[in-house]
Amino acid sequence: MHGRIHLLALSFALALPPAVAAQFADDPPKPYVPTRPPTQKELDQRASLKQYVLGLLCQREDRLIEAFRAFEEAARLDPEAAAVWKAQLPLLLALDRGRDAVVAAQKALALDADDFETWFLASRIQKSLGQFAEAQKALERGLATNSLKEHPEIAQSMWLDLAAMHEVADEVGPAIKALSAAVAILDHPDILLDHGPFERALIVQRAAETYERLGNLCRKAKRFPEAIAAYQKAQQRAGDQTGRLNFNLAQLCQEEGKHAEALNYVDVYLRRTPLGTEAYDLKINLLVKLKRDQEILPWLEKAATADRFNMSLKVLLAQKYAEAKRLAQAEKLYLALAEEAPGAEVYQGLFRVYQQDAAGSLRTLELLDRTLARAQLKPISPASAHAATQAKAMIAAVRDDAALAKDLVRAASASFPRSPWERERPKELQFDTVQLLAALADRNDQPAEAERFFRQALRSAPPAAEPLLYSGFLRVLWKSRQWDAVVKLCQEGLANAKGTSHVLFHADLAKAQARLGRPDEALRSA
Repeated sequence: MHGRIHLLALSFALALPPAVAAQFADDPPKPYVPTRPPTQKELDQRASLKQYVLGLLCQREDRLIEAFRAFEEAARLDPEAAAVWKAQLPLLLALDRGRDAVVAAQKALALDADDFETWFLASRIQKSLGQFAEAQKALERGLATNSLKEHPEIAQSMWLDLAAMHEVADEVGPAIKALSAAVAILDHPDILLDHGPFERALIVQRAAETYERLGNLCRKAKRFPEAIAAYQKAQQRAGDQTGRLNFNLAQLCQEEGKHAEALNYVDVYLRRTPLGTEAYDLKINLLVKLKRDQEILPWLEKAATADRFNMSLKVLLAQKYAEAKRLAQAEKLYLALAEEAPGAEVYQGLFRVYQQDAAGSLRTLELLDRTLARAQLKPISPASAHAATQAKAMIAAVRDDAALAKDLVRAASASFPRSPWERERPKELQFDTVQLLAALADRNDQPAEAERFFRQALRSAPPAAEPLLYSGFLRVLWKSRQWDAVVKLCQEGLANAKGTSHVLFHADLAKAQARLGRPDEALRSA
C-alpha cells in the first residue's frame, strides 16, 4: 500500500515544474500516523473495502468467479455495507443463481431501503423466478423511494414494468394508472436527455407505443374519451397520420356506435393497403350498419384491383360474390386464385360455390379426380408439380370441412357403381381419389360408404398402399361391430395381400373369432 503511495507521489512530482518538484523533494509528505490504534471493526472495514475494490477490478476484466469471491469476502468482513451485497447481484445472475441473488438483494435493501436501483433489479429477478407478487411489491417500494425522483430515466422503465404486471393480472385500472405515469415522463424528452446518452427519436417512439397501450386499456375499460385521446396522442408522436392507429380509432368508434366516424377512420387506414382483411371486414360491417350494402361489391372490386398482390382480399371478394349469388364471377375468381396461389381456403370457397350449383358436389369430385391424375403424370414436370400442390390444397379443404367432405362422399357414392353388373358405369376414378373418399367417409362416420370405397381401392391398390387400406378397412368394420366381415376380410388378406404383414390379419382374425364365440379358431389364429 505504502509503495503505491510513493509511486503515485513520484509520478505527480515528475509532472510538476522543476522548481515545485524540488520543493516537494526537500519537504516530502509525512507518513500517516493514526492518533489511536484502529479497532478490529475498523480493520475489517478497511479490509472489506480492499476486497470490494479488488472485486470491481476483476469484474471489469471479466474474471467473474474471482470478482464474486472478492465481494463475498468483503461482505463477510463488513456485512453492514449495502454496496458489497448489491455488487453481488449481477454476478449471481450471470452464474444462474437467481435465488441467491434474491437473498443478496434483500440484505442490501435491509441496509439501504431508499436504493431504487436494487428494488428494480430485485423485482426483475423475482419475476424471472415466477415470484410475481413479490416482484410487484418490490417495484412499488422502489417507485416510492425519494432517491428515484432524480432519475426519471429509471422511473419510466419501472412504471412500464408495473403496468405490464397489472395487464397480465387483468387489473385494468392500476395498469392505466402506471402507464399514465410512464407517459408523463416520456412526454418530456429534454429531461430524459439530461440523464443519459439517449436519442430523442427513440424516446418519442416509446411515448407513442405507450400511448397506444394506454388507449387499448382505456378501450377495454370502456373509457372511450380517454382511449380516443390516448390514440390521438400516439398518432401525433408516431408522425404517421395514415397508420394503424386509425384502425384502433375505427374499432373504438364502432364500439361506441359512431359508425360514420369509424368509417372515416378505417378509410384513412385503408389508404395504406394493409395486408390481411381485418380492416376490410370492419368496413364491410360498417357499411352494413349504415345500410349502404350496395357499395360493398363495387368498392371491393376496386380495392382488389388496386392491391392485386393481396390474395386474402381477393378471397374476400370471391366470398362476397358467392353471398350475392354471382356464382359465375365467384367461380372464375376462385379458379384464378387456385392457379396463382392454391390454398385450402380458396378451394373451400370454390367447393361451396359448386354446392349451390345443380350438379352439386360432382363438380368438386371431377375437379379433384382430374387434378390428382395430372399430379401423377411422369416424368415430373412443372405442370405436374403445380397439380400436386393444388391437389394437396383440395385434400386439406375437404378434410377440414366436415360438411364438404360428407357431401363429396355422398355424391361419389351416388354415382359409383354398386356392383360390377350395373350397365351404366361412370368414368373410373383415380386410385388416389377412391382412397381419399374412403378415408373421408371413415373420418366422418359414413360406414357404408367407407366400406364401399375401401373395397374398391383394394382392387387396384399397389402393394405399398395395402397396409394403410387394410388397417383402415378393418377399423371401419370394427367400429360397426361386423365381426363376420372382419373374419372374411382377414382371410382375403391372408390369401391375396402382397405388401401387408400377415401379423395384422392373424391378430384381427383372432379377436374377431373370439367375439364370435370360436375359441379354438381364435387360439389357432393367435
